[in-house]
Amino acid sequence: MVGHLAHISDDNAAWVISWHLAGNMDCVITKTTAEAQKIFHSERGRQQVMALDNIYVNPGNRPLPHIKNGLELFSPVGNPLYARNLLIYTTEEESCERVFKNILGNTILMDDIESATNYRKAVIEKGNYCPTILTLDGNRLGASGNLGGAQNKAPHKDMVKKFGAPLPQRYYELQQEIELLIQYRSALEKKEDAEDERKNTILTLSEIQQEMDETKAELQEIERRLGKRRPEDISEPSGLMIKRPR
Repeated sequence: MVGHLAHISDDNAAWVISWHLAGNMDCVITKTTAEAQKIFHSERGRQQVMALDNIYVNPGNRPLPHIKNGLELFSPVGNPLYARNLLIYTTEEESCERVFKNILGNTILMDDIESATNYRKAVIEKGNYCPTILTLDGNRLGASGNLGGAQNKAPHKDMVKKFGAPLPQRYYELQQEIELLIQYRSALEKKEDAEDERKNTILTLSEIQQEMDETKAELQEIERRLGKRRPEDISEPSGLMIKRPR
């Protein structure tokens, strides 16, 4: 759903943008028209759907209406910016940009309704088109110039289904630290395993050396004993007749 595709850090911005998009927040985004049609029929038309392959948006990004050829036509008050620039996408950034460029368009966000009306007046005086302006104090100034009335005033924050806030930066820092600790633990375990294997190898070699030393000693003892015996001490086996040559 649209409401799950983005986060907004500033609470007031999340409030007013979410209210402005209230009719689209539960819209399900699909990759293809076929998938959208399948959901439409299975839900008997009760579920709002939008297919990515059925969205057209103008390529590129046009500057704010008070900027022309890279130069400001006047110095605005109220910090105007495109509302969609505050969105932090949770997945598939390119697709999300298409979705929100389609449903949010060039809607501008400013500090308050007074600066918004003055900004629109100055833009019109310069002969430029001014899109819808949302304000952080919960107002909407329509692209046609209309303001005021219940339809252009955001309800209380608790009554608006808002975009969620992103996880704090400290969360991502901790994630990196955890990953480093996991890598460190793995390397330490490998080192300990290698050390144990080396100790076992040394112990085995020591045992083999000891066996070789014992065997060598036994052979030397046998050789020593053989070396002490005289040839005449080696008698022929009894009971055998040996025929000597004449």
